[in-house]
Amino acid sequence: MSTTGKRQRESPGEENPAAKARMEIRADVERADRSGQSSSKEELMNRAHESVKAISQMVAGPGSKLNKADINSIAAHGHEILAVVAALNLRLAEAELEVATSKLEAANARLEASRAAKRRLLDWMERRSLHPARMRPL
Repeated sequence: MSTTGKRQRESPGEENPAAKARMEIRADVERADRSGQSSSKEELMNRAHESVKAISQMVAGPGSKLNKADINSIAAHGHEILAVVAALNLRLAEAELEVATSKLEAANARLEASRAAKRRLLDWMERRSLHPARMRPL
């Protein structure tokens, strides 16, 4: 045993699966920090799923000292995280639909206003005998 209470590695090539998983998670976090908000919703959902999956693999892996109850508890929390992410995705989709609907209504209102203005102009021109169909070419 070393002075810190941890056993020395049997061989220099012995791997520590828990440390390897932590390094992968750090790399994922750094990648996420670099990517910022440029990720799509699908990419973000996939990253959340992959992160929960990595945590589950880490706690159930050969280097884990957790008992079955703790592993099951962590798995349940992972499922809850994924449920929250899915619910947030659904709310975002609903909000995006509302925005798209509002934009469509605004575009329809502008189109109707344009048509009404054109009708008023043609009526005015008709009353003044300036209708384009009656005008002589220059």
